[in-house]
Amino acid sequence: ERTCYICLPQNFVLQLYRSNLPTPVIVQVKWQDKDKIRRAYVGWSGAPSQRGLAISKVYGEALGLYDKLNVEIEIMKHVSPVPSISVEPLTSDDWELIDMNSEALEAQILSQICVLSRNQKFPLWIRHSTIFLQAGNFDSEFVHIWNDTKIDVTPKPRNLVPISAKAKKTIILRVEVEHQLPTFRNYNPLAIYIPQESL
Repeated sequence: ERTCYICLPQNFVLQLYRSNLPTPVIVQVKWQDKDKIRRAYVGWSGAPSQRGLAISKVYGEALGLYDKLNVEIEIMKHVSPVPSISVEPLTSDDWELIDMNSEALEAQILSQICVLSRNQKFPLWIRHSTIFLQAGNFDSEFVHIWNDTKIDVTPKPRNLVPISAKAKKTIILRVEVEHQLPTFRNYNPLAIYIPQESL
């Protein structure tokens, strides 16, 4: 599935449904990486998994998650959407696809992602292509994007000549359209184990 939303275990899904939290829900994922504790923030739109936390392989690898990893999860409550954020394409190819397909991306972005961490690299899917972007250096550890969030995309042209600040062009993706959250058909994710005490 071409999405950055996750699936959660059935028993955890039932608990969330009983709590009447609106979707999408923002989830903190925490795990041990050698001698360091790492965190990622992901969105959940209501879909259950057969076992563990399920996440697309492309997005999981971008976050540093891998198959059969033990993680702890925490639901982040009362997170308000931000009015605007900045992101930057990783390559000129990514920039050109965004530049040519900004309307399609605007219409689809919330069906693919709803939360970004500071300086996070993340994928998006446009038509038949996968692009990668990097989030800006936010004041907070993560931000919730939703309807009416403005996403400023900094250009990355092939021309290596420096571009003056005045000449820079920014695409504004104003997210106002009705959208559908993913249904996870034919999902082939990473399966990540959540210890029972984390549920």
